[in-house]
Amino acid sequence: MTATARQLPPDWQWVELGSLFEEERGQVHTGDADFDSLAFVGLENIESHTRRFISESPAKAESTCFRFDRRHVLYGKLRPYLDKVYVPNSPGKCCMEILPLKPVAGVSRAFLAAALQSKQVIGCAVKHSTGGRMPRADIRKLKRLCVPVPREEAARETLAAELEQKLSKVESMRQAAARQHDAASAISEAVYRRAFTFPDGGLPGGWCWKRLGEICDAVNGFGFPKHLQGRKALPYPFIKVSDMNAVETVITAAQNTVDGGLLKEMGARTYPKGTVVFPKVGGALLTNKKRILGVEACFDNNIMGLVPKASDLSTFIHCWVNSIDLADIANTQALPSIRQTDIAKMKIPFPEDDSRRRDVVDRMQRQVRAASRVHANADRVLEAVSSLPGAILRETFDFSEN
Repeated sequence: MTATARQLPPDWQWVELGSLFEEERGQVHTGDADFDSLAFVGLENIESHTRRFISESPAKAESTCFRFDRRHVLYGKLRPYLDKVYVPNSPGKCCMEILPLKPVAGVSRAFLAAALQSKQVIGCAVKHSTGGRMPRADIRKLKRLCVPVPREEAARETLAAELEQKLSKVESMRQAAARQHDAASAISEAVYRRAFTFPDGGLPGGWCWKRLGEICDAVNGFGFPKHLQGRKALPYPFIKVSDMNAVETVITAAQNTVDGGLLKEMGARTYPKGTVVFPKVGGALLTNKKRILGVEACFDNNIMGLVPKASDLSTFIHCWVNSIDLADIANTQALPSIRQTDIAKMKIPFPEDDSRRRDVVDRMQRQVRAASRVHANADRVLEAVSSLPGAILRETFDFSEN
């Protein structure tokens, strides 16, 4: 690609991106002596736009990886619009969708990382990517892209240092926003727990202890064969755990639907509107999703339901379920799960008078709605702060005409 005629400051020049680095594709294999000792970096571990390493994100080492060390910048070529760039602090191995790039003499890792995250580079990588649903950057074309660079090494280093300082400040802001977000998330949980916690285990007047099975029936879901899935417009939603990902408390739709004929073929049945549902097995259980069926529906065998014995008990049961951590009532086997019989035996505090019970639920719901507003605001702040690194890096090298 030829250099563009756009005007640059006098101390800048246009150079091909490929002149700033060398590709290094040294490999490490499962049979190599140091394979297991090298820390692995997968695309899941690199946060978009920020260069942050996400340690809690699952990533599994492949049989063949690229080696990298402290001389490299890691560039994610898969789905380049995600803008995944990482500057490692120690040697390791990475998946082969990540390229280790070594800056040439006179170019620092910080400067190269910033250049790779500029608007021009991201735009070129996206425009010339190949691969359809899973596009990959065309590195040959990317290397020929002309990018603006300060002429002097000292100026490049000053620019990189200024960028790092800005990004460091933004990261401090992000961490503070994340703490506020986590605190806001905990408010709703605290509202429910406080409503069902009494000093010394004693209950206030008008309350009694009941077994959960006295006010609702604990029910299991049903297996859903693959060949019966995919139907969209039948009468009954068939709820899977993935359908519970939305933040709404009430579920009225699902990715799959069924009718009476399919239910009969599966040996399944529907459960009424007002049934409280939650994941009952494995990792999904730990997400603590609790929802209410807003329509008559069926659900799969990874979900448990609590069917109220009176329609006005639905919201009360949902509030109580929200006061507990599902992990606390699961068995401790390798694959945690919750059994029908165990949850039906659980004792819960219960207001005997209908009007008192409605007052308790109304009070909790008012407090939770207020907490939700705080959480939504914290969500917006965190999202805004999280977008700043990408904006700073994209605009640093932007000399396009307005």
